[in-house]
Amino acid sequence: MTTCSDPFGRKTIFDLIELDGHYFPAGRLDLNSRGLVFITNDGLLCDLIIHPRNRIEKVYMVKIGRPLDQQEEKLLENGVEFEGESYRALKVSADKRYKNGDTVYKVVLNEGKKREIRYMFKALGVAVKDLFRVRIANLSVEGVKEGSYRALTEGEIRELKEITGYEKESEKSKRKS
Repeated sequence: MTTCSDPFGRKTIFDLIELDGHYFPAGRLDLNSRGLVFITNDGLLCDLIIHPRNRIEKVYMVKIGRPLDQQEEKLLENGVEFEGESYRALKVSADKRYKNGDTVYKVVLNEGKKREIRYMFKALGVAVKDLFRVRIANLSVEGVKEGSYRALTEGEIRELKEITGYEKESEKSKRKS
């Protein structure tokens, strides 16, 4: 589970990695999803990544049981309603089709609402079979074996701070104090 603690005693991401100090995930995944999670001890950077107003891009590979038609792809990009909430992808494109009918879509989001992708597809009457986050901003799973982790490079951190407007927000916080 991608959370700091679980009231039901299930294992969390912090049971898998050893860190000294207080850390939290920037970009949670639900229990049935997998992929990139960014762990940080920088509260401001975490907030800048996860808050919907900052529109940080996240990219997912989503496997469903059938191909979507062009109209359904456009619906996901224009916005769908599910249980009174609106959901919208920046971009939806077919990535891979299997002989059994399963199709993998690349879905780009920039809001990050709870269970957003699952609800978007459910609004079309389609269940998600697999959900894999492959990118958050400039950070990618490329070269990292599933279930493992690595530290970010100084360059990646610098670029991430640029993308999120970290310096500007940091200055605002200092002026408020």
